[in-house]
Amino acid sequence: MNRQLLALVLWWLLVGCTAVTEPAAEMVTAVPTRTTAPTPEIAVTKLVVTAGPTATPVVCTPLPPEMLIHITPVNAKSFDVEITGLTPGEILHWIMTRAEPNGQIIIEQIFDGRPADDDGRFTSRETVSDPLPDGRNQWEMQIIHARGVACFTISLPLETAFVVALSTPMPSPTPSQTATAAMTTAPNTTPTPRPLPSSSPTPVPPQSQLNDGWDNAPVLSADGRVVAFISNGWPIPNRADVRPWQQFAAFLFDRDTQQMQLVSQTQSGGVPFDNIYQVAISGDGRVLAYYSFDSMITTDDPDPCTADDWSYPCEDLFIYDRQTGQTERIPRGRTSGLGADYTVALSADGRLVAYGKAGNLVLYDRETGTAVPLLTTSDGQPPNGETLAPVMAANGDIAFISRASNLVAGDNNETYDLFVWQNGSGQVTRLSQASDGTEANGMSGLLLFHEGFSPALDISADGRFVAFASSATNLTGEPLATCQDYFQPDPRPCFNIYLYDRQTGETRVLTNGAGDSTAPTLSGDGRYLAFTTTAPDPFDMTVRQAETAPVPWQIYLLDTQTGERTHISRGADGQPAVGINVNPQLSADGRVLAFASDATTYTPHDDVHNSDIYLYDRETGQIEPLGGSDD
Repeated sequence: MNRQLLALVLWWLLVGCTAVTEPAAEMVTAVPTRTTAPTPEIAVTKLVVTAGPTATPVVCTPLPPEMLIHITPVNAKSFDVEITGLTPGEILHWIMTRAEPNGQIIIEQIFDGRPADDDGRFTSRETVSDPLPDGRNQWEMQIIHARGVACFTISLPLETAFVVALSTPMPSPTPSQTATAAMTTAPNTTPTPRPLPSSSPTPVPPQSQLNDGWDNAPVLSADGRVVAFISNGWPIPNRADVRPWQQFAAFLFDRDTQQMQLVSQTQSGGVPFDNIYQVAISGDGRVLAYYSFDSMITTDDPDPCTADDWSYPCEDLFIYDRQTGQTERIPRGRTSGLGADYTVALSADGRLVAYGKAGNLVLYDRETGTAVPLLTTSDGQPPNGETLAPVMAANGDIAFISRASNLVAGDNNETYDLFVWQNGSGQVTRLSQASDGTEANGMSGLLLFHEGFSPALDISADGRFVAFASSATNLTGEPLATCQDYFQPDPRPCFNIYLYDRQTGETRVLTNGAGDSTAPTLSGDGRYLAFTTTAPDPFDMTVRQAETAPVPWQIYLLDTQTGERTHISRGADGQPAVGINVNPQLSADGRVLAFASDATTYTPHDDVHNSDIYLYDRETGQIEPLGGSDD
């Protein structure tokens, strides 16, 4: 099997869930306008932000009179930075960019989350790349502080050193460019709503300008009207030579108004410096949740985490309310890791937020401001194993995955099992077991890789039906196919899709092909189920995949009442779409199915091998890219 292709597939499955590997560096573009240099040796440049989709994610503001920035070049590749007049403990961020001879703007350095000293002073020595072949050694620098963004140019000499002091305020920007004022400190307890700069997210270009990046992990409102997803393809100007920003951000698309909007924005209205991981949406489409290490999203996020004598931004969970335009922060207190509790679920009305923390599930009530751990044993102990991937039904029941052995009696299989927490009673039941109570002999509810995990479970609106993927071979009495292991020569059990009926206690295996089937998604009534699979026929174990064929990752839709099966991922020519088709999501009525794919055969003019979000209409049988065009 092609290992490069396998690595890409694993990234596709993981990026919306754990995102344990970082994407490419960020890009930023700006238009320089010369001002008078304070000394003959160095040119100081004010960066002018242009309007429209080419705007930079940060907005340049006047330098406060009390602040002084000293740049002292040491040699052609390093310089010292000293900043005075800061607030003690104030957190600084900066980015440095350089224009290459071909005009492309590259990121040289991203410095994130180091505080000023107690006397309001900050010092650092920085190293940059070699001068360009044409002799230019010039860098654009943007320093983000609590009162705005200082923008200037550093022209390093090739031999001599000199000192420059920046103290003259820049011309005042227009009101729309003014950055948020001084940050306020909030205790790391119950989060309070924090307003964004405006009452609605920032409009972004249509999908035709987004397909230059990677779009993934779509989620739907119950009626299928609102689609949220993550993408690193914005902002992108209508030209191919500049990729100004490549961090993943959260977006939503309203299918009724045909408006695409940026959800995860900083206080100044730009794209966060750090990636957005995982996005969830409430059933009514009003509330969205996502994770990020970025400290510029809300004003109550000034305190860094500390590890190994370095300070970093903390990982936080952010909740955005489309109606009020407010974002609130739930502190997580971690510097890195993006561990197994890196998942989130919202109630149908967006009031309740379920997320993992310290091996437990926490239920946060946005109305009362209380956060309560959900899982305790009969003797009051927390789970003794990883607990993750909550999925909340409309009735408040929560399905989740855990490796803990103390949530139910007789849990001795030492692997990940599927559980349901019942709203109201708080009772926890294990579902990944045979009808006679026999424990599963394989993991259930997720695919575990070296790079992380990919959740594989869903629950119907009334909580009756729970779908999950499992590698267990003893949940039913049926013989099951084996799969070739991705890294080992020996065969292993395939992952198949199961459906558990909590009313009858019946477990049904729905797939049995010679390939892994995973990522199940249910309609609200549990009748329709979509999933992604590597099996050439996910319902026939006798059909084997040719060794020379690519990993097929196709999407199917199953009517669990009639048994009708539909191969969804087919191109405009009716043939299976060659590419990676993953992360299916069904609307509650089962009509709309969203998924991500890098296949180029869904539309006649798609020749870009990046991923896009597609929508399948079960009533019409049509597939179209999100926004109506990806030309």
